[in-house]
Formats: sequence, C-alpha cells, structure tokens
Amino acid sequence: MRLASRSQRRGRPGKLDPFDDVLRHGRRDASLAAVVAAIILTSSVAWSTVSAHAASAPLPIQDMPSEPTWSADVPGGSGNSGPAFSDGLIFAPTARGVASYPRRCEDPCEPLWRSELPRDWIGYHVDAGSGHVVVNRLGDGMHVFAADCADRGRVCSPAWSKAGRVTDARVVGSSVVATISKREGTRVAVYPLACSDPCAPVWTRLLRADYPSYSLSLVANGTIYVRRGSVMWGVSLGCATGTGRCAVVFRVGHVPDATFPAVTPDQVIFGSGRGAESSEVVAYPTGCGHDCVPLWTGDAGGYVGDAPTVAGDVVVTASIGRLVAFPIACAADCAPIWVAEVPGYPVPSKSTDSVVIAVSHRKPRAMYAFPTDCAAICMPMWSRSYDDATDEPKGTVSDGRRVFVAFPGRVVAHTFATGRRVWRGALHPGDAWWLDARGRSLVAYVSGTLDTFIASS
Repeated sequence: MRLASRSQRRGRPGKLDPFDDVLRHGRRDASLAAVVAAIILTSSVAWSTVSAHAASAPLPIQDMPSEPTWSADVPGGSGNSGPAFSDGLIFAPTARGVASYPRRCEDPCEPLWRSELPRDWIGYHVDAGSGHVVVNRLGDGMHVFAADCADRGRVCSPAWSKAGRVTDARVVGSSVVATISKREGTRVAVYPLACSDPCAPVWTRLLRADYPSYSLSLVANGTIYVRRGSVMWGVSLGCATGTGRCAVVFRVGHVPDATFPAVTPDQVIFGSGRGAESSEVVAYPTGCGHDCVPLWTGDAGGYVGDAPTVAGDVVVTASIGRLVAFPIACAADCAPIWVAEVPGYPVPSKSTDSVVIAVSHRKPRAMYAFPTDCAAICMPMWSRSYDDATDEPKGTVSDGRRVFVAFPGRVVAHTFATGRRVWRGALHPGDAWWLDARGRSLVAYVSGTLDTFIASS
C-alpha cells in the first residue's frame, strides 16, 4: 500500500482556558487559536478518561503489519483531538462534527455516516457509548447522534442538540454529562441520552468560582472532576448511571494554577502553583467533602504544568529539568523518594507498577524510562534521543508491556523493560497527536487521517 500525501493541519497543546471573554465578545482571533491549540495535548489526559486506553492484553507485535491495514481520509478532519470508540465503531472528529467508521474496513475506508454541523476551524470533540455519540464544539453547544443513525456515507442529523457554552460533553451510562461555562462559574448538567428537542436536564448544579476556567474535566471512579479559577470540585456521577445522587463529594479551594489530577481509589493528587519557579504536589482523600485538609503535601522543586502520573505505589510529577517521585502513602510533609535530573521538560506519560515513561516533546527531545523503586538520585533504565529538527515525539500509548510513540511519518514500539525497538509502522504525513491501542489493533489519528494497524492472526 502506498501512503498518499496529505496537507498538514497542525494543533499545539497547553492548559489554561481563558476563552470565556473571547467567546463573549464573539472574537475568533489568533489569541484564541493559541489558547485552544495550547489546551489540546495536555488536556488529552483529561478529555477522555484518558484519550489513549491501554489494551486489555498486549498487542501481538509479531503479527502487526508495517503499514496501515486500512486508512481513511476523514472529511474536514481535525487533528486537535482523538476519536471515540463504541460498539465496534470508530467515531472521528471532523471540522463538520463527526464521521463513523467500522473497526475493520477495506482500504481506503469510507465513512458509514457523517454529520454536517457548522464548520469549525478549531474542530469538534467526540465521546461515545450506550449506542450514542455526543459531539461538542469547544464553548459552543453539543449534539447527540444515534451510533447507527445512517450508512453508506450518508449525512446524519442529530437526535437532539443543546445550545450554550458547553466546554465538555461525554457519555456516562445512559446519560450525557456536560460542563457549561457561565460567568459566575461552571454548571454541570446531566441529560438523558434518549431525549429529543428541546431536551431538559434531569440534574444541574452551578459550581461557583471566578475566572480563569479550565475547559475540560476528568472522569475517574464514578466522579467528574472540574477545575474553575482556584477551586477544584468532584461531582458524583451516580445520577448519570442511576445509582445515586449527583452530589458534590469533593471541593478544594485556594489551589492556584492546579493541574489536572491523578486519581486513585483513595486519593486525588495534583500540582498546585506557587509562582513561576515553584509548585507543590498535594494529595486529598477522595470524597472528602468541602474544604478538606490534604493528606500530604510535597515540594516539586519547580513549576508543575502537567498532571502527575501514578505508577505502582508512587506518584511522579515533572518540572523543568527534573522528575520527582513521592510515595502515595506519605506523611503530611512529604519528601521525595527520588529525583531524576533530565534536560528539558520530560512529561511522565505512561507507566506500569514498576516503570514510568517520560517523554520530552521540547528540545532536547527524548524518551526516558525510570524504575519506580529508584535510588534517591535516580538514573534512567534506558533512554532514546531524537533529532530536534525532524523527530518530535507526538502521541503515546501503552499496551502494558510496550510504549508506542508516534512521530511525523512513523510510529514505533519500545519495550518497557529495555527500550528495545520491537516494531515500526509507517504513517501518513502529518502530526499524529493521538494513538489508541486496544484489542488487536493500533489506531493513529494523523492530521485528519485515520491509520489503523490490525494484527493478522
């Protein structure tokens, strides 16, 4: 199969979301472009509970093809976020909403159906489940489709839509959970999937706080975590699944510039800024109620801009030039159990109970592997350096045994234990910001192209 050239549509990552004022004045200018593009890579951690799920079993590398089994040129495709998966289908975000593809397809693959929503240069986000797909445009409404609403590439109309500044929408159980930006705070609203226009929420709660707002949220252990200004909430999703109330079970205030959290069954852990040169890592008990006291606090030794990563019984965070690991079971004033000095800004991204992988997307570009039981001054088990001019690592995913890293034009797999390269696949030209490994396949979303590798056996 010959890989055809595609035009590149580039997006860039970051974290803050001060776009409420921009939208309020109706401006779609370069500053908004920078803000939205900046959100994408960091917020991929939060967008889909994680946007790269580990496979239930390691991929059979020996049976993986070196070129995509099939590819699809997504109509008006955006590289700003990844597809959603449900019921054996792939739902890819496009500049006109969403396009649906079967998991197994002939090459080149044509969509089963597509939407024709208003064109958006930023791109839409999608989530899927329970026979439905929810599509939202950052800060501007959401639309719900039946997963099987059409075939033969036909245009599908939404079953129902909701206007407003919807910053995040996802399928939870038999409901759609949306976060809506308001001047006085963020509103969490729960709608039934089986609804029609006009659709009224079955539950809603305004979480009051000041600017700035984070656009995306994190779902973990039956709770949706929302950050607004210097306050972080956890709202139970019991009412979305029919198992209880949508009560606020977690609220922590006075956490300036907080990262997205890492959530364990017992703790909510995140970085909180104390200025440009310093941050702390704080851990709170899950479900602790309002304004509870942290279980422990640790000095990260520098600014923390990305969510921590839980690896076994430690939590690892990054600041410029270093990784810092803290024990999850720690005393109130927590000291790191190890520190690794590395150049650039290596972000911990994938891990097992014994190994954590950190990838530096900035110069000098490299990937590092550290044992979670490292010595106090930690040295990497192995590392891989990349050419700063041509080899920027993009999306990453793990199948529990290997880490897959996408670069412009290719994706490679390294073992966690030794870093040995065990597989390489060709990608269409463009920025592969997003990978997913599940079942017996690997899916890359490359600037509006779906490249899908399926094991032969």
